[in-house]
Amino acid sequence: MKLKVNKRVILTFISLGIIVGSMTHYLSQLALPAPNTSFPSDNSILTEQPCALPCWYGFIPGESSLATVKSTMDTIPLLVKTESADERTVMGDYYVGRSYFNAFGVSFRFKKDLLYSLKIRPNISYTLLDILDRYGIPAGVTTEYWPDLVDPQTNRMDSETLYLQLYYPKAGLIVTVNIDGGKQGQHRYEIRPDAKGEEFYIYPASQTLEQLVTYQIADGSISTKVTIHFMFKTEWSGLYSVIIDPSPAMKPPVTPNIQPLKINITPTP
Repeated sequence: MKLKVNKRVILTFISLGIIVGSMTHYLSQLALPAPNTSFPSDNSILTEQPCALPCWYGFIPGESSLATVKSTMDTIPLLVKTESADERTVMGDYYVGRSYFNAFGVSFRFKKDLLYSLKIRPNISYTLLDILDRYGIPAGVTTEYWPDLVDPQTNRMDSETLYLQLYYPKAGLIVTVNIDGGKQGQHRYEIRPDAKGEEFYIYPASQTLEQLVTYQIADGSISTKVTIHFMFKTEWSGLYSVIIDPSPAMKPPVTPNIQPLKINITPTP
């Protein structure tokens, strides 16, 4: 028996999930300061030191308790107590945040006193190529698109910023990369190796893309399979591929339209 699904309702829920989940990310991009090299650098995403993901400085999603994190987090040289440090509860989940300095830092998310995930904005510069060299081909990718201005001729939103998210289930890792620098014109973005790495998220280690996305969605209000079907590209198209029209105005989120790089080989006479 086939289950009938109202596509419009599903896409509406997915759209709401993206808006809520991405707003904090968007606001964090405003007026970001340059990294301060006088502080210790957090290059753990590239070196996997002092421990390999999904472990981060001894903290492991799904294993570390709230008490353990709070009692040891301030012993890490990276994490300094500043005015931006915070503790708060959002929709039943408890968050503890510490900054390296300014906007760079980590947010610990807990469910029932157990570490659920980490959101980290490292104080180093890293690129998409760095991530591909260290972790290989992602199991899936999706996009976050932030429109800004309306084109009066087409009545469509012109993109202000486009982010590519790469998913690595076994490492419990989701990496956000800013590919706005690869803009080739209206609604065309080239995926360049020097695209700037932004935030990364750590969840419990997963065996499949579906399991990792389930951790990310968290509340279970949206079907993981439906989310992957409508919003993910599960085959890596490669560097220098081009994302076409990532999310036009008046249209729900869609699977990223990524065109692979075409290599023309001229036969030797």
